[in-house]
Amino acid sequence: MKNLKIKWDNPASTSGIDELHVYRKSGDHTADIDYDLFRSGATLVASVSNDIEEYVDAQVSVGSYTYGVFSHNSSGYGPGDLANTVFDVSPDTPVVSISSSVGFRDYTSLVFDHTLTRQDGIDMDETLAGVQYEFKIATDNQMANVVDTTTKTSLVNGADSGLSFISREPFSNLTPETAYFSQLTITGSLQGQSSIIESITNPCSTFSATRTSDMDATYTIDVATTPGAFVTVTEELVTPGLRGHMRPVLNDQFNELFIGIAEGSFRGDGATGGKLVLDAAWPKFMSYIPTEISYNDYGRDLWWFTTNLANNHAYGGTPLWTTTERDFLLNGGDIYDGTVPGQAPYILNVYNFVKRIDNPTNKILYIDDYNVGTVNNNSYEYYGPHKFVSFFKDVAEYGGFTLEQLDDTIDATNHIQSHADALLNKFSTAADWLTYLNGYDLVVYIGVEGPNGYLPQVFVDGMLDYYDAGGGLFATTDHDFAHGCINQLVYNYGVQFTGNTDRVPTDDTYKVSEILSNSDYIQYGSHPLFNNLDPDSSIYAGGSEGSIVYNTGQFPAMPQQARTSEFIADATGSVSVGAHISGEEFENRKIIISTSNGCGTTLDAI
Repeated sequence: MKNLKIKWDNPASTSGIDELHVYRKSGDHTADIDYDLFRSGATLVASVSNDIEEYVDAQVSVGSYTYGVFSHNSSGYGPGDLANTVFDVSPDTPVVSISSSVGFRDYTSLVFDHTLTRQDGIDMDETLAGVQYEFKIATDNQMANVVDTTTKTSLVNGADSGLSFISREPFSNLTPETAYFSQLTITGSLQGQSSIIESITNPCSTFSATRTSDMDATYTIDVATTPGAFVTVTEELVTPGLRGHMRPVLNDQFNELFIGIAEGSFRGDGATGGKLVLDAAWPKFMSYIPTEISYNDYGRDLWWFTTNLANNHAYGGTPLWTTTERDFLLNGGDIYDGTVPGQAPYILNVYNFVKRIDNPTNKILYIDDYNVGTVNNNSYEYYGPHKFVSFFKDVAEYGGFTLEQLDDTIDATNHIQSHADALLNKFSTAADWLTYLNGYDLVVYIGVEGPNGYLPQVFVDGMLDYYDAGGGLFATTDHDFAHGCINQLVYNYGVQFTGNTDRVPTDDTYKVSEILSNSDYIQYGSHPLFNNLDPDSSIYAGGSEGSIVYNTGQFPAMPQQARTSEFIADATGSVSVGAHISGEEFENRKIIISTSNGCGTTLDAI
C-alpha cells in the first residue's frame, strides 16, 4: 500500500464554493468528459476547505487510479477537473532476510550456505519469476577484488527448510589456503542482501590424527575433525605396498559402493595431494563414434547405430551422449541447466576436482586398455577407445581442457582402435612414464580388459608416482569381465573393482538430491563432484555393472594389502578407536586416515 499526494490549482475566486471534494476511481479515466458519470462509480476520499490545494490519500491499495477534484456547495457540484495522469500503486517489493554460513570447503572450492526467509511470512519460492540472485566472491572484505560472480534467476543448489530455502552456492578453481569473502544480493521481485562472510580454502586447519601406544604393542587412534565427519582408517598389512586408500561417496540401491575417492598424499602433510575418482558404472559414458572414424571399420555390430547416436541415445534406461548434446554445448548451452544428461556436469566436476593444482597444463590424457591380442581375455571390440572418447572430449573442451589420447594403433584384422601397444611398449621405466604423465593434469582411464591384467609394472608404478606428484585420475569400468587391468592400477589403494550388479537407472538412489542427503558420506549437503547439478538429475547406474570393495583377501590373485574401517566423528568432532570394526587392534604399521570433508594424513610405521 502507498500514500498518494494529489495537488491542484484552485480558481482565483472561491466565492460560492463551500468545499472541495476529492474522488478516486479505479482505472484510467483521464479522457472522461462526463464528470457526473465519473463520480457515480468513484469513491469520495476527502472533503476539504476551499483554500486547500493538496491532499494525501493514505494507504492506497495496489492498483491504477484516476483522481478528480470538484467544487461543491449546497446546490451541488460546480466546476472541477480530472488528473491528466494515472496513479499506479505497485506491490511493495518483499524483503528477504538472509542468514549466511560457511558450508563445504576444500583446497580449491568453497560453498556458502544462505538461508533465505521472506519477511512477509510467505513461503520462499526459489523459482519466483523476476528475481535475480547475484553471488560474488572476493579476496577482500570490502568486496572490491572480486574473483568470480555468478548471477541466477532461480536457485537449484539447496533445499527447502520450512518456509525458508537454504541456498548452497559453490565456487571452484580457487587458490589453496587463501581467505575469500562472499556476499549474496537479491534484486527484482524480491530484494535483500547478505552480510559479507569469510571462508578459507583450507578444510583442515583444525584436523589432526595421532597414534598413542597402549603399552602392549597395540595403539589407539585419535582423530579431531568436524562433528559428524565420516572417517576412513586404513592400516597397511604388507610392507611395502599401500600407496593410498579410498573413502566412499555413493552406494547403489543395494548398498554396494560404486563411486569412491582415493588419495595417497595430503596437502596437510605438505604433499601435493593427487586425487582419484573411481566409478564402477561406465555405460553412462558411452557416446557417438568420432567423425574421423569409419562406421564400416569400427564396431560392426548392433552396439552401434549411426555416428551421431550412442546406442540409439539410450542404454537400459540411461540417456547417452550424442551429437545433439555436443552441439548444444558448442552453441553456448549451459552444461548445468538440466538439458544434458547428469553424467556430463558430473564429469566436468570430476575434472575440476582431481586435476593437478600446482603447475596445471589444462590437458587430459585419455586411455582405454582394450587389447584385441590379449590371451585368455574376452574380446569386446565395441569397448575400444572410440566407444567413450567423444563424451569425455566434448565435456573436456567445454570446460577449457584439451583431451589427448594415448598413442593408438589400428588392428589389421579387426580394424579396431587400441592403446594397448603404447601401454606395453611406450616407455621402459616408471620414471619415463612419470615424466610423460606429468604433462597432463589428469588421466581418464577406461578399464576394458579382464579377467587378466596385462599392464607392465613400470606403467603401474609410473601412475602411482603420478598420483603422489599431484596428478589426478578418473577410472571407470563395467562388470567383472573388464576388471583385469584397472585393478592393477587401484590394487595399492586397498580396493578392487568386482561383481556384476543389475541396477535400475530410474531408482531415486541415483538422484543428485538423494546423493547429497547422505550425511555420512557427504557433509554440509554439498560436494564438489555434484556442485551446480540439477537436484532432479541423476548419476545413472544400470544393468550389468561393477562395484568397488575393500580387498579383504577375497581375490586369490590380488593378496590383501590393507585393512580398512569407517567411523563417524561424535558431536565434538572426535574419533578415538583402538581397533578396526572387525575387532583387530591397531598395531605399529603405516596408517592412512581421511575424512569426508577432504582432510587426511599418513602415520608412518613405527
